[in-house]
Amino acid sequence: MQKLSVLKKTVIPVSDIDYPLAIDPMKIVGVDWDGGHLSIRLNHYPNPTWISALRNMGSYISVAGKGPDSFIFSGDFGGGYAKIPANKNEVQQVIDYFNVWLPVANTLYIRKIKQGLDEADRKQREEIQRRIKQEEERAEVLRSIRY
Repeated sequence: MQKLSVLKKTVIPVSDIDYPLAIDPMKIVGVDWDGGHLSIRLNHYPNPTWISALRNMGSYISVAGKGPDSFIFSGDFGGGYAKIPANKNEVQQVIDYFNVWLPVANTLYIRKIKQGLDEADRKQREEIQRRIKQEEERAEVLRSIRY
């Protein structure tokens, strides 16, 4: 009965999104061009979930052959880079389009994180309900036993 009481009083906290990229969205903090490659410096390391959000944001406008799938991402926890081959005539346009994509990717990223948290909350609630039912059945059986 104590186990059942504890399970029924279990509080599942509402998940807040406290991921760095949700609190401080991805943005450009610098650029470099070495004559053949554009390097866009980002304020955060682009994790796989954010990269997936950028690459799967749906329709977008880009310089030919310079869409989100063409970028190579790297970095560390001090920041990140989005790199792509680009000639001097393309640099500004690529940066401008990247700036247009950022809010879309950031929004999709937050949505993916929220969906993941909601799914984890749902699974935790289902597990507690399963355990409550199991303990209620156990208590019922134990009450009916005569010895």
